[in-house]
Amino acid sequence: MKVLLTGSNGFLGGNLKDFYIKKPYLLHFYNRQKSYYEILKGNEEFDLIINTASATPKNCDNKLILESNIVNTSKLCNIALKCKVKYFINISSVSVYGKPNTSQLTEDSPLDAKDNYGYSKLLSEEIIDSNLKAFMRVYHFRAPGIIGKGSFQASGNFISTLIHKLKKNIPIEIHSPKSKFNNITSDYSIYRCINHVLQNNIESGAFLIASNQSLLLEELVDFVKQKTKSLSSIKWIEEPLNHQPFIIDNAKCNKFKFPIRKTREELEYYIKEIRDYE
Repeated sequence: MKVLLTGSNGFLGGNLKDFYIKKPYLLHFYNRQKSYYEILKGNEEFDLIINTASATPKNCDNKLILESNIVNTSKLCNIALKCKVKYFINISSVSVYGKPNTSQLTEDSPLDAKDNYGYSKLLSEEIIDSNLKAFMRVYHFRAPGIIGKGSFQASGNFISTLIHKLKKNIPIEIHSPKSKFNNITSDYSIYRCINHVLQNNIESGAFLIASNQSLLLEELVDFVKQKTKSLSSIKWIEEPLNHQPFIIDNAKCNKFKFPIRKTREELEYYIKEIRDYE
């Protein structure tokens, strides 16, 4: 299988590259600039495009996020059509839902992106569907905070930051101890889910990719504190006004038997992965 991977210099793309390079795939990399014109001029054909490239508030000026992501998504659609791609996997984000006014998020929850990043992800999905869905299988993996080697440096998402502080024995202030939490997935789970849709010829669509079996936040904090042998003090503070905790419903992924791990398993995986990395 010939695979074109975008974002291979970033956190998720780089880790996927490491996973795939051990497999019998012909792996090619797209860097948004020189490669775009080289690919369009060439006669390459690809079976699969995995799109992990994205401008984020962490790596791009907020005003440029929308333009950057939309322009590069459009370019990637041109490549997919020119190169007769069979499968297109787009790593999207739960940010397409904005701030959900619900305790349980599903694929059918209202799409209400509130910032440039979320809006760019939503528009990218629409551009990909309108240009490619008639010609190939298209999958949008709407991921929450993705964890793995380098995720703290790349995004500083909630779990990566929490575990970083615990490892450094930094005092923690946190709220909502009784709220349920499964809003994570890992680089390795993304990799396994990509392989799953290819091997099982699953129908095109959007999928929320999050861990199974949520934990109460206080259970999660105790669990990772023990696993990291942290000496951090934990202070539970008052919940902010209008704060709406939510969990992610994996019913659709479970229906198609996606290989999704439990929340505890994802946390253990991440702690093991970063043990010698940070």
